[in-house]
Amino acid sequence: MREGITVDGRHYDVGVRCYFCDTPARSFIKCTVGHGGYFCCERYTVEGETVNKRRVYPDCNSAPRTEESFLNRDQPEHHTGTSPLTRIPGFRPIATFILDYMHLLNLGCMRRLLLHYWVAPMGKKKHPNVSTSSAQVSLLSRRLQNLRTQVPAEFPRKPLGLADLARFKANEYRLLLLYVLPALLKKILPKHQLPGMENPQCLLYKHFLLLHVATRLLCSPDKCVERAEYAKQLYRLFFENLPVLYGQDSQIMNMHNVIHVADDVIELQCPLDSLSSFSFENSLGKMKKKLRSTNKPLAQYCRRLGETNTYSAPRKMCHTKPRFRLTRRGHASVHYQNTIIRPSQPDNFVMLHDD
Repeated sequence: MREGITVDGRHYDVGVRCYFCDTPARSFIKCTVGHGGYFCCERYTVEGETVNKRRVYPDCNSAPRTEESFLNRDQPEHHTGTSPLTRIPGFRPIATFILDYMHLLNLGCMRRLLLHYWVAPMGKKKHPNVSTSSAQVSLLSRRLQNLRTQVPAEFPRKPLGLADLARFKANEYRLLLLYVLPALLKKILPKHQLPGMENPQCLLYKHFLLLHVATRLLCSPDKCVERAEYAKQLYRLFFENLPVLYGQDSQIMNMHNVIHVADDVIELQCPLDSLSSFSFENSLGKMKKKLRSTNKPLAQYCRRLGETNTYSAPRKMCHTKPRFRLTRRGHASVHYQNTIIRPSQPDNFVMLHDD
């Protein structure tokens, strides 16, 4: 880290730009309290409260946690020890640890909204005032299944019925959050009438749109940095209104961290899709297949990589031009980078960026 590395006569500087971890992994390598602790927030010095046997963090205006305050351990209740990462030159314990939106928004917020509030699984008590009826759940499930034939090939997973909701993967929750649910949830979520309202309104749907719009803005390569402050305001509004709709015990750490997501986009100047663990999760299965036992997995993986590089045939050059494929049944398709175009629906539409 201090001296860099020289390869083939060329010198390269080595540095750490950011770390991608879920919440338990971040607390482990930073030696901080877990996500159920009173002082576990990584960005604020907020102290948690216990409501209905759950730890909540309702204060979103606390003093920010800085690099200096972390290294000086100004709040000792936040630390469980000294992180070995502090020996790295220029270590930044706040800005370099990304709040991974795959775990936070997809497997965290979206999973909780669907599985714990809107659609109560079989055998679990429904949440009062926010759970949908059985008829509405069946209608939403049919709508999801009808969309399977309309989702293009660029999405790795097609939407399933709500009977498999507990087994949904992060890609499926991402599809629901960014593309599907804003259209399907309309007129399905129950209505509420708060004091001062003349007629009941679908506040749950409007509240979900705050999360959807903010995430869409931060996932846009063109608008993410420009609209990051606006997205941060939407996230804050989403978090502050959670107790009104879902109760005082709804502002748990996953929901609290939502107000900090836009800070990572501002810091690294790139969209959320570039700040997620999706690419690493895709390689995890390939890594596991190269291991033969649980003994010294890192050494095993390095040996397998060395064997692959030594004995495998040289790779072909990457295709920069469109490739045409013709199947045995005579169906043609065009493959270009991460896009597939076919003459049949839903892969026969292309959106152009010019005027």
